[in-house]
Amino acid sequence: MKKLFAALLSVTVAAPLAAQQTSYYILDGDSNKGFIVQNGILQSTFTVGSQDSYPSYALRFDGGNFLVVNRNGTRSEEYNAAGVLTGVSHNLGPQDLDQLLDGGTDGTSTYSARYGSSTGVYKGNMNFGGQSLLFSLDDTYGVTYGNGSVWAITSNTLYQYTTGGAFVNSFGLSLDGYRPAALAYESATNSLWFGANGTGELYNYGLDGTQLAHISVDGLVGNYWAGEMMNAAGTSVVPEPSTYALMTAGLMGLGVAARRRRKV
Repeated sequence: MKKLFAALLSVTVAAPLAAQQTSYYILDGDSNKGFIVQNGILQSTFTVGSQDSYPSYALRFDGGNFLVVNRNGTRSEEYNAAGVLTGVSHNLGPQDLDQLLDGGTDGTSTYSARYGSSTGVYKGNMNFGGQSLLFSLDDTYGVTYGNGSVWAITSNTLYQYTTGGAFVNSFGLSLDGYRPAALAYESATNSLWFGANGTGELYNYGLDGTQLAHISVDGLVGNYWAGEMMNAAGTSVVPEPSTYALMTAGLMGLGVAARRRRKV
């Protein structure tokens, strides 16, 4: 029996998981469309930003629901994990923050990447209200929070800052001329993901700036910018079919062995 347990353990541990494990939500504000990607596969799409005339961009998760703020930061709306409006919304007032492209949260505050005038990362409350400049950064295309740091991305560089806005580190990127978008932290792998805007290409980087993976997602297209992972209480990690099959086979083997022992 001990040998069977050891064999089962070695099989299930060796079974590979896809590099991108957690549900990854990506928004195309221009077409008011959202994408849900998991294990490198486009799982579903949904409509977003239906209640005002501005495209919706920055988002953040809070458990299984997520909040989306419109491009100028005047309104945020809540959605469930399937991308359906819950009816919860917040009128944030005239913040005049045109071109908020991406967002994230540390559970206490939200962080927004602003492109254009006064470009950089802004910090606000959990509804995306009361935002003020945290640090300036030219051509800011994305932001997220992970492992105690605020991460921001420009056309060719990944930046690490403290939640107080102090610079920590930076890492060079190579995207073949494409603009990065939808920067997100994945807690399951303790790594960062982002896409090449207008393509189905997703990139995975370690927190030390090392590229870990590069995958193509069929059906992921458009002028997308915002992206976040369903981490924390809403984490959704799905084992691949091969893992399920191996686990089932192992459990069946244990059952047969147990019956034989009883007969003896």
